[in-house]
Amino acid sequence: MMNSSPNAATPSRPYPEFSPKLEGFPRPISDRLAYHLSYGNLSLPPDDPRWGLIDSYLSSEALAVGCQIAKSANAIWHRRIEASWVGPGLSNAPYLDATSSTQFLGLRARLLINPGTLKLRIGGLLQSGLGGESVRGIIRRLSKKSRSRLLELTRELEASDIYPELMITLTYPRDWEGAISPEHAEALWQFRRAWGRMNAHRYRPKGPGWAERWAELRAEVRARLLRLREVGPDGKKVKAHLEAFRKRFERKFGTSWGLIWKLEFQRRGAPHIHLFLWNCNDIDPTELRAWIGRAWAEIVAGSDLSAYFDPQKLALYDAYREQGGREFAEAMLEGMGLNAGTWNHIRAGTGVEVIREKHWGYLAKEVQGGMNKAYQHDVPRRYRNVGRWWGYWRYNRAGWIELFYDLASASMQEIKEAIVKPFEAAIKTLPKACTDFKKRAKAALTRFLKTGSLAAQKVDSDGVVTEGAYGYLTVWGRAGVQAAIGAL
Repeated sequence: MMNSSPNAATPSRPYPEFSPKLEGFPRPISDRLAYHLSYGNLSLPPDDPRWGLIDSYLSSEALAVGCQIAKSANAIWHRRIEASWVGPGLSNAPYLDATSSTQFLGLRARLLINPGTLKLRIGGLLQSGLGGESVRGIIRRLSKKSRSRLLELTRELEASDIYPELMITLTYPRDWEGAISPEHAEALWQFRRAWGRMNAHRYRPKGPGWAERWAELRAEVRARLLRLREVGPDGKKVKAHLEAFRKRFERKFGTSWGLIWKLEFQRRGAPHIHLFLWNCNDIDPTELRAWIGRAWAEIVAGSDLSAYFDPQKLALYDAYREQGGREFAEAMLEGMGLNAGTWNHIRAGTGVEVIREKHWGYLAKEVQGGMNKAYQHDVPRRYRNVGRWWGYWRYNRAGWIELFYDLASASMQEIKEAIVKPFEAAIKTLPKACTDFKKRAKAALTRFLKTGSLAAQKVDSDGVVTEGAYGYLTVWGRAGVQAAIGAL
C-alpha cells in the first residue's frame, strides 16, 4: 500500500538535506517545492487534492516571473563569482547576504546630497513587482521617517540661512469635535439617547416581547454608533480650516513670507497647529495678534462674529466677570445670545511668539517630543484619518544629487574614494557633542568595507541572512555636506 505522505516517500536517489543556500544561491519557496519534487518519489494518489494545489502553483504567473528572475540571477551570480577571483572587490559580500527577490541582482550604494543633508543608502537593484500596486493606508501616527524628512527640511533651510522669526499657534475651542464636525454633536446626542433606552430596558422584567425589543434597541445603538464614527472629526476638515487661514493670511499680510506648519494633538484630543514663519519682517506682531484671534475663530465657526466685538457687550462681560466670576459671566453671555465657547475661543484660541534665536531648535523639539508628550503624535480614537502631519508653504525645495555605485562591480579602491572618504570628511565636521554618533558611524563604515553592509547581520535558524544587506547612514549639517563634496 502506497503512503500518501510526502515526508514518508522513499527517495529515488541520494536526498541531501535542503539548504536555503544550496550551491551558494538563495533558494525561494518555489525552489524548495521543485527540489522535493525532483529528489523525492512522491507517490500521491491521482485523486489527492494536493496535486491540484501543486498544479495551480506551478502554472501561476508569479512562479513564472520568479523562475525567470532566478535564472537571470543565477547567471549573474556565477559571472560575479568568477570576476571576484581576479582581483579585490565587494562582489561576494552583497550576494552572500541576498535573501529575497529584491536582492537577486545585487546591491548598490546610493549617495544623496542636499544642501543640509548627506545620506548613504544600501539597497537592492531590483524591486519585486509581484505584489501589484500598493495602496496608501490610513495615517495613524507621526512616523520616524516623516520626522526625519521634516528635520531634513530644517537642515536645508539652515544651509540657506533661513531661520524662523515668528511662531503662530492655532487651537480649537472647548467643544472641538463640534467645531470640526457640526454633525458630531447631534450624532453624539442620538447615540447617548439610544444607549439610555437600551440600558433602561435591561432592568425591566423579562416577559413576552422582551427579547425582540432588546434586539431592536441593540440594533439602534449600533446604527447610532456607526453614524457617530462617520461624522466624527477628521483631517480633511482640519486641513480645510488651515487652507482657509492661509488664504486670509495672504490677503492681509501679502505673500513675501514662507512657513512650515506642523500638526499635533493636545491631551484632550483636540488638533493643535504650529506655524513657523520666515521672511516676515514686514509683519507687525502687535497687528498680527489683534487680527488673528477673530480670523481663526470665524474660520472655525464658519460665520461672521461681529456681534462678539460689540464694545457694550465687552464692557458687560467684564462687569459680570468681576461681579460673579467666570461661570456667571458665561451664563450672562448665553442670555445675550452669544456662545460662551466661541467667546473664549476668540481670546484664547491663538498665540503669536517672536523667535529671536537663529535656529530651528524649537521645531526640532516639537518633532522629537518626549516620554511625557508621546500623546501629541498619536491620533485619538474618536478622530478619523489625520492626513499629513506637516508641510510647508511658499518655499521651493532644493533638489537631491544622487550618485549610484554598483557594489557588485566596484573595486575596493572605488568604494573608498566614492563613498567612505566623503563620509569620513563629513563626520569630522560634527561637534564634540556628537562623539557617540561619530563612533557608531565609523564602525558602520568599517563594517561596510568588510561585509558590504552598514548594519550588523542577523541569521535565522535556516542560515538565511534576515538583516544586514540593507542600511542607511545620515549626516546633517551644511559643513558636513560641503566637506563631503570637497572630498569627492
